[in-house]
Amino acid sequence: MDQTAPASRFRAPLVALGIVYGDIGTSPLYAFRESLHAVGGAPGVSTVYGLLSLITWSLILVVSIKYVLIVMRADNQGEGGIFALYALLGQYRPGAWVALVAMIGAAMLYADGALTPAVSVLGAVEGVRSITPKLAAWVVPASLVILIGLFAIQRRGTGAIGAFFGPVMVLWFVTLAGLGLGAIVANPSVLQALSPTWGVALLASHPAVALTIMGSIFLCVTGGEALYADMGHIGRKPITLAWYALVLPALLLNYFGQGAHVLAGGDTASIFYSLAPDWALVPLVVLATLAAIIASQAIITGAFSLTRQAIQLGALPRMGILQTSSEGYGQIYVPAVNWLIMVATLALVAQFQTSDNLSEAYGIAVAGAMITSTVLLAVALRLHWKWPVVRIVPVVALIGLIDGGFFLANLSKVPHGGWLPLLAGGLIVALMLIWRRGSNAVRLALGEHAETVDGFLARTRSITRSPGSAVFLTRATEGIPPILVRYRDLTQALAQTIVLLTIVTEPVPFVRARDRLNVTRLDDGLWRVIVHFGFMQNPNLHVTLRYMGAAGGPVDVDDATIFVGREQISVGTSGLGMPAWQIGIFAWLLRNTARPSDFFRVPPEQVLEIGVRVAL
Repeated sequence: MDQTAPASRFRAPLVALGIVYGDIGTSPLYAFRESLHAVGGAPGVSTVYGLLSLITWSLILVVSIKYVLIVMRADNQGEGGIFALYALLGQYRPGAWVALVAMIGAAMLYADGALTPAVSVLGAVEGVRSITPKLAAWVVPASLVILIGLFAIQRRGTGAIGAFFGPVMVLWFVTLAGLGLGAIVANPSVLQALSPTWGVALLASHPAVALTIMGSIFLCVTGGEALYADMGHIGRKPITLAWYALVLPALLLNYFGQGAHVLAGGDTASIFYSLAPDWALVPLVVLATLAAIIASQAIITGAFSLTRQAIQLGALPRMGILQTSSEGYGQIYVPAVNWLIMVATLALVAQFQTSDNLSEAYGIAVAGAMITSTVLLAVALRLHWKWPVVRIVPVVALIGLIDGGFFLANLSKVPHGGWLPLLAGGLIVALMLIWRRGSNAVRLALGEHAETVDGFLARTRSITRSPGSAVFLTRATEGIPPILVRYRDLTQALAQTIVLLTIVTEPVPFVRARDRLNVTRLDDGLWRVIVHFGFMQNPNLHVTLRYMGAAGGPVDVDDATIFVGREQISVGTSGLGMPAWQIGIFAWLLRNTARPSDFFRVPPEQVLEIGVRVAL
């Protein structure tokens, strides 16, 4: 009998609590309060019951039905998320619009990456006002200090503190349930709000602010996308078990407890903290702050993983990526992304000052990301899983109606701060499109100047061949790249063994080491090697090429010189259709990409760069 199986089955849902449910788990800090503000006026029975009904059925429809029952079954070899779906569709060549949809979804997730830490930490720290109003002036400074510390420790990785996340979130959800249950016992009639008729009646009686109400209700499901995005780290079954066994019951108990407390005449300015007795306020603020930090950590880690996928799939330029643990492929650190999100998060806290104000900007980015994943899901169901249209339509119509309704509701936030994530997302999409378009233009331009293998060999037979090996990194899988032609023309000398090396990202998360190399001997010491990586892998050429001998290729790679082309972009007349301003932005991005020796994990002393001018 396998004695480790029970422990493993227990550990996986515990990890899911620490990684997946931090964002949605901290929503009770502000979601019900903001929904009350959206309705306006004194909160009566019909208002409270209506809001609780809308919250209940939003959690059921969005999380339980859309993500747990439908979306999480659409995986790419176990991986989920916007780029996993996009990679899956890449093999079917569905059209450029699919790439655009994926980029929009990714951009919205980046925007959410700055908003979630800001609103979560602010919402938690604001609890000190319930301890004593004298501490109110310290809410923003304390939040800024916590956030700076959070981003500063990312360099050390999350392995050491990751084991701490799960137990803390268990305590958090148990606390949510306990606080809510106490208030429900005092007013059990609030359970009538489980009926969806209360929610429908509330919206019907407040048509002028119905969209505003739904925009606030949406705050209770922000973080739902994490179930799909983090599926590859944990697995569908542990995430599902944690949701039904603890997270959903705890959330509903707390929301209903807040409603019962309000109907009993409780404080509406700080509903969540007013559920607790005075003696528990200090530990509750500490626990809420820890939960907010965990929620923020999950978002930041998700942004790092999203960046790696975007780079591998050609949507972003190379950036420095550091593996912070040898035990988990998901434990990485991307300095550029970390500091950019930190600056954006701190600016949001300094500008909006309260979680009330920030909630006006929060939600629209998440709603946009949810719509894009639904669109890609519909395409995947048809192209990859070969579902018939009559089966796809009702499924996509159901989740599309939910997503579209929430996105429309969140548009009401645009004048009050919702324009910020839309603007940030639009800029990110523009940069992704320019990078993708420029990269394709460079590939075409270099292809025009490539030589045929036979022509190259004919011109090099009289050239001196020195002992040793040279590896030329190239984008092309055919012909002789301009970098090698330029090197031959400059030096009039070539190594005895020449390897044309091309890295290809496959539409799968991982490629096994034994399947990673395709080695072809062309002629006269000339080899072509194609290295295949998955979109979740960090390309490590130094390690990978050591296996070249086993694949039938040259074996002296450790002593080889690796030549990398450094393209210098200029405005030309290539007819590729890029305006001069786009070429300028692309050239700037290209100049600031990570050095090949850093990104591809090769010793710097083995790398030589050769400048290649490319006119676009």
